[in-house]
Amino acid sequence: MKDLIDYGKKSPIAEEFEKFGFRRDGDDLVFKTLIASGQLKLVITFRKGTELFCQIFDTDFGDEYILHKIPDAEGAFVGQVREEYEKIISDLLEKCFDGQKKFCGQLLEIREYLLEKYGDTLEFPWDDENAIVRRADNKKWYAAFLSVGVKKIGLPVDRPVKIMNVKADPKKIESAIDGKCFFPAYHMNKKHWITLLLDDGIDISEIKRWIDESFFLVEK
Repeated sequence: MKDLIDYGKKSPIAEEFEKFGFRRDGDDLVFKTLIASGQLKLVITFRKGTELFCQIFDTDFGDEYILHKIPDAEGAFVGQVREEYEKIISDLLEKCFDGQKKFCGQLLEIREYLLEKYGDTLEFPWDDENAIVRRADNKKWYAAFLSVGVKKIGLPVDRPVKIMNVKADPKKIESAIDGKCFFPAYHMNKKHWITLLLDDGIDISEIKRWIDESFFLVEK
């Protein structure tokens, strides 16, 4: 019995499927892994780039396991299966699918950096275009990613852009603002926050340093 996975209006990121562990099988992409201490095999199939579904099989006899889908099924084993299954599906949707305009350019690199260094993922509390990331310990934001018209941050010719707001030392903010890549914070406290334009004008290594500083500034 196929367990169809709804990925909504998100778009698959082709290069991320191989990183996740998918292998091509004809027109399909297939991911296989053992769960429940090796007693079950979880198989996820992305059929012809449209239909995403999952099945779980007993590794000894090959029978399909379905108890994790039955709400009334209880017990330590089925609980373990549900937990492992849900984590894998959650990771898959986070890493291999994007909203139509959610990620692009440097934001892709930033997302990977946040996940690898801090274990944090972007949250979308308003819509698919604007995101925040927060510390796991105190739940405070340390960066916000917004889609805006560039006129809103002070440039004369309007066009849609991605910007990042981060917290920083006020003296550093004052010296960094140049009206080209660095701007007074958009919709944030301008004394303690700064806006960076994410259009490749700032080297990604410098962006990461601003993120790191913001992460530690919101610690308290």
